[in-house]
Amino acid sequence: MHNSVIDSSLGKNKISIKIGNPLVIFLNGADSFDTEQTFRPIIEQLPNSLGILAIDYLNVGLSGLAQKDYTLEEQSEEFINFIKSLHPKRIIIVAHSIGGIYAIRLANKLSNVTDFIGIEPTTKEIVTNPPKKLSYINAMQKYADKSSEEMEIIVNNWIYDNFSKSLANLIWQTSLNNGKRSINHIAIDIEKSINKNDKYKLRKSIKSIIFTEPFRSAEYSRSEYKTDDTDLYKFGNFHYLHWKYPDKIAEKIIELI
Repeated sequence: MHNSVIDSSLGKNKISIKIGNPLVIFLNGADSFDTEQTFRPIIEQLPNSLGILAIDYLNVGLSGLAQKDYTLEEQSEEFINFIKSLHPKRIIIVAHSIGGIYAIRLANKLSNVTDFIGIEPTTKEIVTNPPKKLSYINAMQKYADKSSEEMEIIVNNWIYDNFSKSLANLIWQTSLNNGKRSINHIAIDIEKSINKNDKYKLRKSIKSIIFTEPFRSAEYSRSEYKTDDTDLYKFGNFHYLHWKYPDKIAEKIIELI
């Protein structure tokens, strides 16, 4: 696997890529982390025959700065065009958090997407009308009173608790190097993008596997990620389930191939 870029008028997206079949695409959440680095414990368990494409969004990870304001659809189109250029026979998408929003757009435009693995992917419901249950309120307020300095310590602990020291050093340094870069402006675009698209859902024919904390299971059962063939796995109490349980994610990818 080697690093490269998707170079467009929007900017330079850093990617990690290996040619193979099927092609497994990894999409991160809206964080400062590099996608390949945080998914590496999963990727290392996969057969060498698989293709890998791990994409960093603009302004985060090891990508460059956005050269202009852009919409979620514009960024998705750049990804789609690049993926098409690889001529993959079959595609599996693995997406965490906001990566799920990108995944739906990719799946709707790429007919060879056959499988989706979502790790607490962002739902339309959580964006537009979050459940009022106490479990959701508690989750949203858990870190609400923390200062930026306190959150930096908490995230640092998460990283060093879940990755080897050498990989944790890489992930943390990438995060620090990003400084105040972010894709927060995309968050403003998400609700508008979701609401104007009546077909915002995974195709029914796609195999969908969702990993979630137990309190969100009903949300995903009625979500746009539910297809005619959906498996829901409920465990843990941590939004970054792939950090804590990489073996479980890798096992499901291997089963799909």
